[in-house]
Amino acid sequence: MAEVMSAGEAKGFYDEATKQLAAVETGEPLGIDAALVGAVSGMPFVLLGPVGGGKSSIIESIPNLLRDVRDDQTVFLPPLSDMAPQRVVGGDITTVTEIDEGDSRRRETKTVGIEALIPTDVVTLLLDEINRGSMTVNNALLRTLENKQLLSTVGRINLPELLIIASTMNQSENRNHAVLPVSPAVASRHAIGARVGEKSVHTPEIIDLMLDDPEPVKVDQIADIFQFLQLREHAKRDLAIPETLKPAAIKAIEQSLEMMDGIFVEQAAGRFARQIGRIARVHAALTGEKVVEPANIKQALLWGVTAKVGMLSTRKATDDALAKADQILVDTMPRSA
Repeated sequence: MAEVMSAGEAKGFYDEATKQLAAVETGEPLGIDAALVGAVSGMPFVLLGPVGGGKSSIIESIPNLLRDVRDDQTVFLPPLSDMAPQRVVGGDITTVTEIDEGDSRRRETKTVGIEALIPTDVVTLLLDEINRGSMTVNNALLRTLENKQLLSTVGRINLPELLIIASTMNQSENRNHAVLPVSPAVASRHAIGARVGEKSVHTPEIIDLMLDDPEPVKVDQIADIFQFLQLREHAKRDLAIPETLKPAAIKAIEQSLEMMDGIFVEQAAGRFARQIGRIARVHAALTGEKVVEPANIKQALLWGVTAKVGMLSTRKATDDALAKADQILVDTMPRSA
């Protein structure tokens, strides 16, 4: 088991990683923050936004911050609607062909082994434009999203080096019936959601920068995998949710679940609470807190609502849900622990 990183070292990693990623995608602090917290937590996260908004660039740059990750350990699953699940998770495909031999017919059976697109030493898995991919493929990856395993016809395969699982999605395409919907099971396994590439206060700055057609920025390597795991362990072991804060957190989670149920985005209470707890602890660790503060719970809950509602609904529905979640947090959460 990895040794635990100190609070100062965790904050130092976060500050430097944020600086590096901000050079990759200007004007996306919320998306970068969500991606870093999602990566450190080990839970799947999704970046929502228009094509060309920088979603993939942010995600692809995170493993490049680590010294001992090879390029072939980052796998991008393309959004192909006709891709067979076996092509992704591997396994055997059996075909039966009837052959006409004049007066008689016979059946010929062939079994072909398919090598998975996801190697066993994968470190980063990106489900690119997940709402354009095959729903059967996405559902075949439920075990991967939940337990970092591949489940195929040849059995269960562990992915021991898988650190980061991320998806991208153009939320506006939820209005287009030609695009395959994301299943609730897939959405529920994404703990964090954030929107990037949308018009914001940074838009004039971004336009000014892009007019000069700058060269793509490459991040510096600032840590190794062992240190990354130390950081994850620090959040798990050293950051606790104070008992005095738990009643308010429970109430906020319960009311958020009721709110999402009301718009047909039903979530299991246990899974949602576990996600909020882990994300809040990681957010607290990265921002240098000694215990989980109300602000960490608030941010974790807003990210959770964005992931669930954002993957299953339109942008307007997500805006409405976030406004309701904001009000729930105002009504339930104290300003300090």
